[in-house]
Amino acid sequence: MNLNVHPLVVVHIPKTAGTSLRMSLERTLGIDQICMDYGVEYGGTSPCVLDWFKSRDVYRLYETFNQSGYRLLAGHFSAGKYVNLFPAQSMVTFLRAPVKRVLSEFSHFKRNHAYKGTLEDFYSWDRNKNMQTRMLGNVPRQVLGLVGIAEHYEDSLALFANRFGLELPSVRENIDPDRVADEVKISEEQRKQMELFNRQDIFLYRRAVQNFDVQIEMMKVNKPYTFAHFQISDSNRLNGWAFQRDNDLPITLRFMVNGKEHKTLEAKDYRANLHRFGCPRKGHLGFDLKLPKLGREDRIQCQVVDTDQLFDIISELSPVI
Repeated sequence: MNLNVHPLVVVHIPKTAGTSLRMSLERTLGIDQICMDYGVEYGGTSPCVLDWFKSRDVYRLYETFNQSGYRLLAGHFSAGKYVNLFPAQSMVTFLRAPVKRVLSEFSHFKRNHAYKGTLEDFYSWDRNKNMQTRMLGNVPRQVLGLVGIAEHYEDSLALFANRFGLELPSVRENIDPDRVADEVKISEEQRKQMELFNRQDIFLYRRAVQNFDVQIEMMKVNKPYTFAHFQISDSNRLNGWAFQRDNDLPITLRFMVNGKEHKTLEAKDYRANLHRFGCPRKGHLGFDLKLPKLGREDRIQCQVVDTDQLFDIISELSPVI
């Protein structure tokens, strides 16, 4: 995606390497090219955003943003806040292993905000439950331009360069200087509680890592990655959508049940949300097909015909958009 056509939007989830990414972008683009939305209390929040907090006129913010010539919008906001103004394929976020993210933010709060509560108080706080899922909101991770992985930061930068044509220096900022988060000793019961409180984030993170690994492999062989979503209904219908970045041709998909071809089709049915999110083909990216009666051990796969990219559909299942 050409940055001259669409500005980048960085959804900065706390303690997921977002500050490092923003600092890399600042060094590359220049600080005057970056609009920041970190809330009214942060001194670096841009004037047009501060005006929005008063006026609540998001389109006026958008007009001022464009008039100012910004190339990047970054901050602690949900993806849904700006998805009606900027296409989801211009949005970038990073995810991190949920328990480690909570521990890191606990360390950050103690270090920078004089937090006096216990670890149990912190991870029981509603604000800190499933934060990554909540910040993506109603925008599926599969439609975002890039979902980087904090634990694979260098590979994430390489994927960023491949997607957006912008090489970034590797800058590490706002990192726990004494690695306190790594030294926090937690009991098995505390870990189980944090995992319980962050079940949605754990699901999100695991699926994102699986897809990230495939994206890296596709990049290495210089093949386009296919973004896709699958849903199986109670009536054994499989529906979803698929597209490739900046490609207005329908994607041809081959579906297989237990290794045998079931059906080949083109993903070209209309999906209103994908149109709203600014995906290719004005949202005409969907498909729907009838499956045979399935048992627990049955395996369903989807292969992208022109690239051989393979999806194990059962592991991909997530709530329909």
